[in-house]
Amino acid sequence: MKIRSLFRITIFIALLGNVFVVGQLNPIRVACIGNSITAGAGETADKSYPVQLGKLLGSRYEVKNYGISARTLLRKGDFPYWKEQYLVQAVEYEPQIVIIKLGTNDTKPQNWIYKNEFFTDYVDLINEFRKSSVKPQIFISYPCPVFMTNWGIRDSILKLEIPIIDSIRKFTHTDLIDFNTPLLDSSALFPDGVHPNARGYLVMAQIVKSAIIDSSSGRIRTFNSDKRSFDKNEQVKLYWETSPGSEVTLNGNVVKETDSLKVNPTQTTAYLLIAKGKNHSDTITCTLQFLPPGKIKSFYAKPRMLELGANDSTKIFWTTASGSQAFFDQLPVEAIGMKIVSPASTQFYKLTTTGDTSDAKEISIQVLPAEQLNRALDGIVKSSTAAKYFPAVNAVDGDTSTCWKSRNESSPWVYLDFEKVVEFKRVILHWGKNYAKAYRLQAVSESGALTTIYTQNNGGGGVEEVSGLSGSGRYLRLLCTVKAIADSGYMLNEFEIYLQKKNTAIEQTANADYDFQLFQNFPNPFNPQTTISYQLKEKSFVTLKIFDLLGNEVATLVNESKNAGSYTEEFNFIKGAGRENSNGINAKRSYASGVYFYQLSATAGGKNFIQTKKMIALK
Repeated sequence: MKIRSLFRITIFIALLGNVFVVGQLNPIRVACIGNSITAGAGETADKSYPVQLGKLLGSRYEVKNYGISARTLLRKGDFPYWKEQYLVQAVEYEPQIVIIKLGTNDTKPQNWIYKNEFFTDYVDLINEFRKSSVKPQIFISYPCPVFMTNWGIRDSILKLEIPIIDSIRKFTHTDLIDFNTPLLDSSALFPDGVHPNARGYLVMAQIVKSAIIDSSSGRIRTFNSDKRSFDKNEQVKLYWETSPGSEVTLNGNVVKETDSLKVNPTQTTAYLLIAKGKNHSDTITCTLQFLPPGKIKSFYAKPRMLELGANDSTKIFWTTASGSQAFFDQLPVEAIGMKIVSPASTQFYKLTTTGDTSDAKEISIQVLPAEQLNRALDGIVKSSTAAKYFPAVNAVDGDTSTCWKSRNESSPWVYLDFEKVVEFKRVILHWGKNYAKAYRLQAVSESGALTTIYTQNNGGGGVEEVSGLSGSGRYLRLLCTVKAIADSGYMLNEFEIYLQKKNTAIEQTANADYDFQLFQNFPNPFNPQTTISYQLKEKSFVTLKIFDLLGNEVATLVNESKNAGSYTEEFNFIKGAGRENSNGINAKRSYASGVYFYQLSATAGGKNFIQTKKMIALK
């Protein structure tokens, strides 16, 4: 028997690599959902049961209180929990344990008339948390007893709720916390007949602690790693916790109920944790992605756009997997590094790597006239509120598929810091599904003084362009005041800001030497076709190319010698342009909606004219 056990241990070590026991990295998240009894009515906030529960459970757990006074479980109740931002926040918290204690306010006469919907509304609330990939353990609760009819809350109805809650527990396979039976003879702990005092909240916390610690076996509370990708010879920490009494295996090998490991995988590896109990079993997979030498992790520039004629510079950053050999524009560089560049015109830069594999990435630095330069791109941005996974930086990342989303608040704001006083000219707002029907653009001085430079009271969403602005400040703030959808946060896909035009020496010289001109496409935004016009003073070799927001060439409309004169080209982002790009690949393909750039290059008499403009394709 000892030889067999030793053999199993040897195989397990070979599977996982070098293994060491380490401490758990992140606490287990516990969300407490409820009404005023959860919020802690009648006592200071530090006496509520969630706060006292956190102290009882200790540092291995993080307990958050999402209780709100007077709230009902019923959607048609007078103050439904469903309409509260706390529910959104609780779901976004991605708790591993959820405790739902609602139902007390549902006993009021104006609410209990919808009693037939109590079962389905409760099931739907449970399913809101089960949408998460975390697979939380969910406890539903028998409410505390009611010792005195107050605010319309009735113990007689509460007794009718309890069998329904028990049916919900069986139907949804959730766990139960009984706040009712242990407190039936504890009227002294409920001064107003409904809300516990500090001692009563402590009893509630003790009941919940026991329910969590002694919950049914076969529950995985957490299984994670300190990183999801790793370099060659890099260690990764795995950690997990399951409910007591669980039979737990990791990739088929028996492990402790709660433990953690350091592993040294040599390739992309999936770790499968299975916890089995008497009446329940959980399964979670944690996949670690191997990044071999020669893999580029990141390659980006900040800022990505520079002003024409201003002699500005930008920093280009890159990171590669350990053991990589890196080359910046074919010159050897450090595997992790940064380079400052100052292109006079739009320029492409390439990073290539070699190792166990090879990789290549290319970026462009757009050099544009001042009035075409989106000053918000990659800028310093802040917001008064943001939903999880939807931060304000999403509104200035140049990607219209991402967005800033506010929480469900009435008047949130988002602003850009230019780090100096500037004059504003034009703003383009790319709204998501829930847009601001009413909003204000406000210039903010360095001292914080606000000046409204534009007011919209009947916005239609989509892409809104505000031109002819007059005002200056260090900051520009967008204040949203009226939503298109009342019960959701605002969604802003992109926030573009343009400043007053500067006539630089280079622009003046270019216009003096050449009567060349690239005109703004029309219509803009367009769907699906737009016209691009340009003018040539003399015979020139001309290229007219389309680039995406990252600087990738997506189409070549013109690549030939042309006589002096005016020309137009059609671009259809559904059918494609029908021309070959610089790689000889036909451009007849569909393009994604979003921001594109078109660039005219005309060479004549040894001189070169280059101009770039932006256009927006919509679907």
